[in-house]
Amino acid sequence: MGFLRAAGKTAATLVPTAQLARLGLPALIAAGVLLVLILAAGCWILASDGPAARLACILDAWRGNPIPDPPTTAPQPTRRGRRRPRQ
Repeated sequence: MGFLRAAGKTAATLVPTAQLARLGLPALIAAGVLLVLILAAGCWILASDGPAARLACILDAWRGNPIPDPPTTAPQPTRRGRRRPRQ
């Protein structure tokens, strides 16, 4: 929630109230659509494994934690759909 508060304060300093009053309803609609698109992109990133892992690595590096080395061995393939032969 702190991120949203900081984003609101930043937006309030960037766009003066007089400009918002002059633009009116179209600016409000555009801001709403932009907010929905940003939230949708955030949900997509958090819901998928690949981008979420990359985001976690980026945030760890930003905090000063070292990025872990990738595994040296390839994962073993799983055997799916193989059945025992009938006797």
